[in-house]
Amino acid sequence: MSYYYEDEISLVDLWLVLVKRKRIIAVVLAACTIIGLVIALLVPKQYNFNTSIEIGSRVIKENVQPIESPETLLAKIQESYIPLVQHNYLKQQADGDSMYSMTARVPKGSLLIVLESRGAEKYGEIYKALQQNVVDEVKNDHQRILGIIRKELEIVRNEAVNKLEELKDGHNLLLTREKRLDEVTVLLKHQIEGAKKDLLNADRSRQRAIQEATNAEKAMTLLMLDNDVHKQRERIANLEERLIIEVAGGQDEISKSLADNIRAQQNQQDKISRIEVQLLNLVETRSLVPPMQSNRPTGLGKKVILLLAIVLGFVLAIFSSFFLEFLEKVKQRQQDDQQSIKSVTTAQSTTSHKAA
Repeated sequence: MSYYYEDEISLVDLWLVLVKRKRIIAVVLAACTIIGLVIALLVPKQYNFNTSIEIGSRVIKENVQPIESPETLLAKIQESYIPLVQHNYLKQQADGDSMYSMTARVPKGSLLIVLESRGAEKYGEIYKALQQNVVDEVKNDHQRILGIIRKELEIVRNEAVNKLEELKDGHNLLLTREKRLDEVTVLLKHQIEGAKKDLLNADRSRQRAIQEATNAEKAMTLLMLDNDVHKQRERIANLEERLIIEVAGGQDEISKSLADNIRAQQNQQDKISRIEVQLLNLVETRSLVPPMQSNRPTGLGKKVILLLAIVLGFVLAIFSSFFLEFLEKVKQRQQDDQQSIKSVTTAQSTTSHKAA
């Protein structure tokens, strides 16, 4: 069983509408194609102009760190430097600023800021100059930051150098003390040898006195010689005690102090070397390449513009055809309704006449 609805639309109906409105389709399509062709011929080729800024860095504990985070620098460029450069240019020129726009972005996971502009080739020098001005603003700001960092490192290095010189002076003082202890050692040994000779002579004299001790006077002499021998022995003991305990202990202490001093000097020298490495690894902010123009045009080419115009014209032509058909249907429907109303009115009037 098949059903037919008055408002049902088939593909045949659509095709008949397109055939009926072929002139409109042709006119709209031709108009869009001509407009697209004019646009393709008149619109100048667009080129990209870009440059990359490498953020300066420093080395902290063997890790490379930027002197300013990419996010912070990007915000500065977008909110301050680009508007400032554009404002300064507009103060010098009467041109509009719409054609000299500039954007900035941070490639993911990098320490780079990419400046980008798009425009006609004839404005290339202006785009390059504006981008270079932004680069100069960034470099000037980062030179200030690097100057502060460099000054702080130089102060720390100078303090480390002064500390190293103090350690060297202390090392020389310890060497002098060590030399004096050597001299004291030689002196004590010499005194011990002299005391031993004196003890030997005193002992010999005592032996002779013992043999000759026949009266009270000689007994007194023997007693004095015994006292002299005792004193010489005490003197030798004291000198040997100084040599073993005082001098040897002092030498051990100086040897330890010298070893500690040498280690401290080495540590201080390492500290100075690390600071020197940090100074040498201070990398200034720079542009990797000067502002450059892309080798090929970007954006839509002439063929693409013309093709889009044709496609757009075809869509508008079909839409116009169906819209006109719709308007015609509406007008026809209104005429049919008016005719129906007139017929009903005439019929009612005739009926009323007959009834009278």
